[in-house]
Amino acid sequence: MSFMSFAFQVVVVLCVAFYAAAEYEKVVGESCPQLQTPTTLFDLLLPCASYQSEPVDLICLTSQQSDKYAKTVPDWTLVKNNVTGDSLRRSFVFEDFQQAFYFMSQTAQLAERNQHHPDWHNLWNTVDVVLTTDDKACLSTFDIELAQGMDLIASKLKLRNPKL
Repeated sequence: MSFMSFAFQVVVVLCVAFYAAAEYEKVVGESCPQLQTPTTLFDLLLPCASYQSEPVDLICLTSQQSDKYAKTVPDWTLVKNNVTGDSLRRSFVFEDFQQAFYFMSQTAQLAERNQHHPDWHNLWNTVDVVLTTDDKACLSTFDIELAQGMDLIASKLKLRNPKL
């Protein structure tokens, strides 16, 4: 057997051993009563935040109003669309997945409380968000309010690059 053949066999054995040693934690049950249903989880989490009720009507913004209100959330990008309605977009990049998930959990509470939910995507430490009032095909006052709330929540966490 040549040295190259032997070396190749050693590399193959090491690769197989490396991949064979990997583990994956599988869910086999749940013992936390707070996580038995989404409702019990939200009931547990919602009292953690402080809320102040303010009168805000859900109003579709005109193009000029969208431009004006978008300036109140400078880290968001205003996307104009005459067909599906205007939207606000932002990517939040956190230090790790736990912070991204914490941000999403806090935002979910705010969204659920106001019955106005973001369109979002999470991949590891990044949360990409699109805000629009899709049932009315517009950018609304609720989208601006939610963007401001998300900015406040994110400001209390470590963002890698808050200007994305």
